[in-house]
This record gives sequence, structure tokens and C-alpha cells, in this order.
Amino acid sequence: MERKSISQEEARAKTTAWALTFADLTTLLLTFFVLLLVILNDAEAHVDRLVNIILDETERELKPLQQNNLVEIERVTKGIKLPLLDLNFLNLYQLI
Repeated sequence: MERKSISQEEARAKTTAWALTFADLTTLLLTFFVLLLVILNDAEAHVDRLVNIILDETERELKPLQQNNLVEIERVTKGIKLPLLDLNFLNLYQLI
């Protein structure tokens, strides 16, 4: 049984063949995670728009409460702030 001799270049090519596969796999994984990041950022922006629409509508519905000067309606970044302006109304309920 004769053994075929291979050149040094062929031997080197066979021993480093895994590097090409590894480089392809690494590139594909990087691409996958970049796409995942982009998709999640887009989804977060969509949810943020929906939350802002709901908060704006809630503020519009609560504005009539501000006419009696007991509550101040203030739209803040992450919600609606409702500070009480006059606590005397609590005494009225305690008398009843």
C-alpha cells in the first residue's frame, strides 16, 4: 500500500480549513445579533408611541377635573402627575 505524499502547502490548507468555517459562523452570529438589536429597538419605539398616545388621551379626559382647583393635571415624561392643591376637601368628608 503506497502512501501518497502531499506537499507542505496542501497539509497546511487541510489543517487550517476549520478557520474558514469558524469565520463564517462568527460572521453569521454577529449579523444575527445586530438584526435582533435593530428589531428590538424598532419594537421599543412602537410601544413608546402607543404609551404616549394612551397618556395623552388620559390627560385630555382628566383635564375637566382641574376646573374645581383641587387637582392639577400635569403631563410628565413617563406618566401623568396629579398633585392635590387643597387638602381642605378631606375635612369635608370627615364631617359627613
